[in-house]
Amino acid sequence: MYSDRQTELSVFLEQLQQSAEEKTEERVIIHAVTKEDGEKIFEIIIGENPLFAPVVCVKASGTGYGKSGLDDILQGLWTVYGRYKKLDRKGFPFDKMKANVYLRLVPYERYNGFLDNLVYYPFLDMAVVPVLVLEVSTEDRCFSLAVNIQKGMCDASEEELLQTASENTKKDCMVKGVEFSAEESGYEILAMSNGHHSAILDTGRLRDLAKEIYSSFLYIVPVSIYEVFVIPEDNVFDLSELQEFSRNRKELLDFEEAVLSERVYRYSLESGDINFI
Repeated sequence: MYSDRQTELSVFLEQLQQSAEEKTEERVIIHAVTKEDGEKIFEIIIGENPLFAPVVCVKASGTGYGKSGLDDILQGLWTVYGRYKKLDRKGFPFDKMKANVYLRLVPYERYNGFLDNLVYYPFLDMAVVPVLVLEVSTEDRCFSLAVNIQKGMCDASEEELLQTASENTKKDCMVKGVEFSAEESGYEILAMSNGHHSAILDTGRLRDLAKEIYSSFLYIVPVSIYEVFVIPEDNVFDLSELQEFSRNRKELLDFEEAVLSERVYRYSLESGDINFI
């Protein structure tokens, strides 16, 4: 039964890719992603270069792998992509779009050859990039399109862009508990994202979180480009176990490009610093 379901999914994704390429006249790459809370999403990359191409995410749960499910996703995909295509991507009006910019983390090393073309700032062994997010809702699901903001893409200074994206991200930063196979061992794991299927690590939210759970230190495992894992001090064992947790999470990712960082960090509530351990 499991094999049959996987075969259905593979055929469905092939059909979705072919139809999306015909509609967009672009190369399309699709990943079926299972996030750590069990949520399943389809990540649809539209364009040759996934570092600069718009990426559409849509919840996969409840999708029938027949024609109706295919038509439903294509309709939402085409609608949100159509909104993106109508933008002046050499200077979109920032005042009208400022509520749609957020921050997300990307792997510095993998992006390094392209960062000069992006608005960004380095953070630990990663980079923080502002991203434009467009959303369209259909009767059954929400489609979220995100694209890294390149220099000159909007009529605002880099400082204003980063400040606005930071404010939006702080308001929309999501922290949620994660269930995983080692939960019976008593580990408490939290996942942090910007609310739009992208990893973020906001120090202000870390401070609030540490106070909420009465933890002087938080351990941070930035495994995935979708979410960062935060572990309260009282639940931490030793460095080798954190590293093993990180390796195990990476093995569950559907594709190598989803890996965010190989490192483990420690946040101090007293100093507000984040350091590699």
